[in-house]
Amino acid sequence: MTELELYRFIENNNIEYHYSMDIDDVVIFVKIYNLQEFVDLIGSSILDDEGLEIVLKEGYVAIWMGCICEDYDIKLIDVFTNKDN
Repeated sequence: MTELELYRFIENNNIEYHYSMDIDDVVIFVKIYNLQEFVDLIGSSILDDEGLEIVLKEGYVAIWMGCICEDYDIKLIDVFTNKDN
């Protein structure tokens, strides 16, 4: 996954996210119908060992992006603004 691919996924799918200044992380809210596209984007290798910790809600999942972006050498601020959208 590249920075541009992640940015396009967020923008094209109108993914809601919130930037947490306290812990320098971003949580994204991926709708269930976008979940497979997100999994394809991040690749299966990141899911191999321990998988990802997510929060399942009705109709979407909440995913913290800090570790994922770190694995791909993507800076959060380069994809996400520090304002809630």
